[in-house]
Amino acid sequence: MNRPRRPDDVLYPPGQIATPLLLATRASDLGLDIAVRHASGQRIDTDEVLELLATEVALTQSARFGLQTTVLRALRAGAGWRQIGAATDTTAAQAKAAFLTWVDEQRHHLPDTFTDVDADHARSLAEEADR
Repeated sequence: MNRPRRPDDVLYPPGQIATPLLLATRASDLGLDIAVRHASGQRIDTDEVLELLATEVALTQSARFGLQTTVLRALRAGAGWRQIGAATDTTAAQAKAAFLTWVDEQRHHLPDTFTDVDADHARSLAEEADR
C-alpha cells in the first residue's frame, strides 16, 4: 500500500491543504485502529505507524500555521514582539524568529497563495514591531 510517510505528503496533498480538524480526525482514526489491532494480537505494519507519525507531525505543523497567522494578525493590529512573546509564552526574539521562519516556509510550500508581496509585507510588519 502506498501510505504517506512524510508530514508534507499529509499536510499538502496534491491540489489541497489538509485542515487541522481533518488531520486530527485522521490521526485519531489511525491511532485507534492500530491500538485495537495491537490489543488483539494482530501485527502492526511499519508503514501504518509511519503514516500515523507523519499525520501527527502534519497536525502539529497545521496548528503552528494557525498560530503564526494569528501572530500576523497581531502584528497588523500593532502588537509588539514583547507582547507577542508574552502571549505565546516565549521571548520576543523567539516569537520573531518563529514568525520569520514561518514566512519563509509559506513561500516554499504555498508559492501561489503566499506570494512575494505577502512575504515582504509580513517581514515589514515584523521589523516595524521592533520599533
